[in-house]
Amino acid sequence: WIIYPEGSCGQGDLESLAKDMPTDTRAVAHGHPEKGGLCFFTMEGTHEGVRQKLAMHRWNGTPKVEANRALYVDAEAAEESERLEEAGLPWGLDLIDQKSSTLHGKFEPMGNQKGKGVKVYVFDTGIRTSHREFEGRAVPELETFGPKLKKCFWKIKKKSWYVKDCAVDGHGHGTFCAAIIGGNSVGVAPNVKLHAVKVIDGPVGKVTSLHTALDWLLQQNLASSSTVFSLSLNLQHPDPFSPALQFLNYASINGVTLVVAAGNSRKKTGWPPFAGAITVGASTKSDEIWAESNDGLAIDIYAPGVDITSSWIGSDIEKRTRSGTSAASPYVAGAAARLLSEAKDKGLTFTPANVKRALREQSPNVWPYIPGYWTGEKGKMVKGKYVPGNRKWISGKHKGNMFKRLFIGNAEGWMKYAQEAVEPEQQTGTDPLPYWHHSDTNRTMKLVLR
Repeated sequence: WIIYPEGSCGQGDLESLAKDMPTDTRAVAHGHPEKGGLCFFTMEGTHEGVRQKLAMHRWNGTPKVEANRALYVDAEAAEESERLEEAGLPWGLDLIDQKSSTLHGKFEPMGNQKGKGVKVYVFDTGIRTSHREFEGRAVPELETFGPKLKKCFWKIKKKSWYVKDCAVDGHGHGTFCAAIIGGNSVGVAPNVKLHAVKVIDGPVGKVTSLHTALDWLLQQNLASSSTVFSLSLNLQHPDPFSPALQFLNYASINGVTLVVAAGNSRKKTGWPPFAGAITVGASTKSDEIWAESNDGLAIDIYAPGVDITSSWIGSDIEKRTRSGTSAASPYVAGAAARLLSEAKDKGLTFTPANVKRALREQSPNVWPYIPGYWTGEKGKMVKGKYVPGNRKWISGKHKGNMFKRLFIGNAEGWMKYAQEAVEPEQQTGTDPLPYWHHSDTNRTMKLVLR
């Protein structure tokens, strides 16, 4: 169970919750708001045990409680394509450097920094950091899917080292997404530094693993104007007012650009649960919204997500071709990294809101069009007599809805959304989250890979 105190929240408040636990219950973990982390407390026990614990504690406000349910790999997500893309430039890169829907066989994106100086934290199944696509730029950072948080990098005085077998990808999804962000030949930002944050191990995980990772990372005094969080994850049946979802907004509150996948449930989505994030849907090679992608008002932008080729975990050279919004979202994360690196090189910076604004306003409006055509037969002479035909012109028409498709090509005006580089102060995380309400303690939530 996850308990979210309301109002002021300090370390003492969370530590006191761990004392005097009811029979057959156990305190598991808590956040660290005094260090810039999150305010939450997790415990194990029955529904009645949670009720007893809530009654035992003196609260500043009404706490919210949610069940810590299982996280699953979405069966619809990133299905392996039966069609393998030909070797060479991936069509997704070919498309996003231009506003036209016609592929031109090149990738000529804006700027020359290519993500240099920017860190992208990939919340996923880990990364095969030895893959050739990463050229040493992918490193293990953190594991939180197990019983305890595991740091992958240690530094004591002048000595530093990476822990062996930490944040290793045993599934493939994380490596696939990471290479689209920053792979050498398939990635949008091939100079970016990729950090593996393993919050799910294969098909099953827990919602609290995401909380623990966010809590730890927000304590690290990240250079937020040069940081991107990429989450190709999905909360099944999400409540936009859920504290679990609102926690993700703390990334943008702290100046970190957050990019999330929209999901593959064919659903219309309304008010976006991640107000501070860039929510990404999937589009096709013919510049149409992918039929499996969620769409609607909550989607900020669409990116290539069908028959996408990227790295896999079978070897240091293996690649696979797959589809899903989890393939589309990394394109936008890589684009955000390119923007941030170009701004940094010019002594400027982007707020998360302005990264979203720049990508949306520079990207073209796409409205798939079916051209007009003639149908039927022309009139003709039959035995000296003219027989009229039934020839008819069918007018062309648009189909589907207009949408924003990612563009990251050379164009004037990218930096007009930036500002002078002044690193914002990190917030403490103790302020009440926006849009909270009383959650049903029986609510089930599943976090799945998109």
